[in-house]
Amino acid sequence: MARKKNDSFQEEKKDIDILDKDKLQEILFGKKLKYSILDNDVEFFSTGSLVLDSLLGQGWSRGRIHLLKGRESVSKSRLMASVCFIETRFFNNTVLLVDYEGTWTESWLKSIFVDTRKVIIVRPEIAEESFDIVERAIGTGKISSIIIDSIASMTTKEENEKSHEESTQASLARQLSKFCRKAVASLNNIRIQKIEDNSIILPTIFLVNQVRTNLHARFNNETLPGGQAQKNTATTILDLFRTSNIENKDGDVVGFNVHARTDKNKIGVPFRTAQFGLINYEKGYLGHPRHALYLGNEVFTLGLNFGLIKQSGSWYEVLETGQKFQGGEEVIKSIVNDTNLSKFLIDKIKLKIKEEFNNDIEFNHHVFLKSLGIEK
Repeated sequence: MARKKNDSFQEEKKDIDILDKDKLQEILFGKKLKYSILDNDVEFFSTGSLVLDSLLGQGWSRGRIHLLKGRESVSKSRLMASVCFIETRFFNNTVLLVDYEGTWTESWLKSIFVDTRKVIIVRPEIAEESFDIVERAIGTGKISSIIIDSIASMTTKEENEKSHEESTQASLARQLSKFCRKAVASLNNIRIQKIEDNSIILPTIFLVNQVRTNLHARFNNETLPGGQAQKNTATTILDLFRTSNIENKDGDVVGFNVHARTDKNKIGVPFRTAQFGLINYEKGYLGHPRHALYLGNEVFTLGLNFGLIKQSGSWYEVLETGQKFQGGEEVIKSIVNDTNLSKFLIDKIKLKIKEEFNNDIEFNHHVFLKSLGIEK
């Protein structure tokens, strides 16, 4: 009898082995699952920086949570402004800005060519209100990117109502933990809806946070306000810190270099580092303000790194074009002003990145110049 039972089980197992995925799901769960992974489930869009695109994989991944952290004044908000630029100008998408610090202005966004007609700026009073707004925005399926700037500045309802003498320890961490869990569920729900209705947009959530000093710690004294939930639910954690100043030929400080490290990357290679330059708009020619983070100093640096630009003393030659320049600043000026040269270098850099990291970075140079009013 035991032999017969065993033979019957083997026959059933054999039948299951030859079933396709849909039939197997029907046997296991009684019906076809509504949600399934698509081949193109992971969509990317550019950060506006070739360096960061290659560091993250192919740029920011849609429909996920990304955490940017670092000390004050390392240009976390500047990177988010670049997200606004890419979303509004390239994709004609709407961006929601939860400006808890009250520092974002339309005039500043316009100065870097962001289409402010597609940017919604809200300034909630308490953290809970911010999270509720974000949850409603996710559910619409019409908001492309949601930026919360910043977690460290938030106060909860409990903190707001209590006096300074009363303890409200971990109040923000509790609320942020709840938000992260609900946000992940909402994003999964929107992803299901997108399978049935392709017009729905997968919202991308950016959490901007400042590293603080923990005076009670003896060795690693850095702490991140808001608890561990933000780290656990984030697909990408990008850690930024300043390294050195950038000076022009007169010795004036015109910007600074930023060191970036991926502390977490669930859809790319983690624990990688890169460096890029950020330039003040008012001074110098490096990185030209009209070109966001993408041209100027960065293309020059990557051109040198990939052997596209050859240096001999103070002279630089762009290989394959035969163009020669004296001084790095002259090369950068030409990259900014000569669209043929910048396009040539960017296309070559993208090919080099694909060969080295197998990352196919999508960045349409013509659309970029058109969006800035440089090319018709």
